[in-house]
Amino acid sequence: RLRVRLLRLHVSGDFLDAAYTRKWAGVARLCPETRIWAYTRSWRVPSVVPALEELAGLPNVRLWYSGDRDTGAPASLPPGARLAWMQTEA
Repeated sequence: RLRVRLLRLHVSGDFLDAAYTRKWAGVARLCPETRIWAYTRSWRVPSVVPALEELAGLPNVRLWYSGDRDTGAPASLPPGARLAWMQTEA
């Protein structure tokens, strides 16, 4: 009813598990006019990866896989996902 236009998920925190991530995919499907984005390090959790791929593939979602010197970069990015590289030195 309020027509939220932009929604950032997890200002602090991350996708806990696949079921939780799929619930956000369901919300995104119900709100196609809302642009949703999130940063995640959960790409390192194999059981969550398929749900992240589903979420990233939605047209109104932008998912950023976060990486740094300690985590490294993901081997690949699913369609719709991008890489956010965190600065580790001054």
